[in-house]
Amino acid sequence: MRKADNFDAKQWLVENKITFQSRLNEDENLPTRAEIFDDFKKMAQDLEAKTGAKITTIRFPNTFRFHVEGDMMGWWDGQFDVSIARLNPSPLAIKRAYEDVNKWVANFPAQYKDYLSWKAKGEEAFNQEVNRRRKEYFGDDLEWIDKRSREMFGDDYK
Repeated sequence: MRKADNFDAKQWLVENKITFQSRLNEDENLPTRAEIFDDFKKMAQDLEAKTGAKITTIRFPNTFRFHVEGDMMGWWDGQFDVSIARLNPSPLAIKRAYEDVNKWVANFPAQYKDYLSWKAKGEEAFNQEVNRRRKEYFGDDLEWIDKRSREMFGDDYK
């Protein structure tokens, strides 16, 4: 006796219909692309409050962009895009989008701290170099420069 002899077409149709209907019901409960992008915007606001970084969000038709404002922040993943092609994405597309965003959000605070440290070190190095060149050019007696600068620019000069 072969498997085909025990095949019941009615039973198969009923089971297939139930499975297909359950998939339709699952799809009705899935968030739309707009709802997902709204959730990403809230995540960006929470991250902004946590780190103090200025994070703007930009919506394109199929893409959501996190953009961190800063001079050289791009070197530290200061911009991150998530693309969702369909208005009603599949569960797999939703899962991948959230995984990608959660990974970026989890890594961002350490990267932002690294960026701020790098920026502070750069500013300090710049100020040290300016002072070194001033001393080299004018000598150690810089009092007359400060006095003249205060005369020209007022007491706010430092």
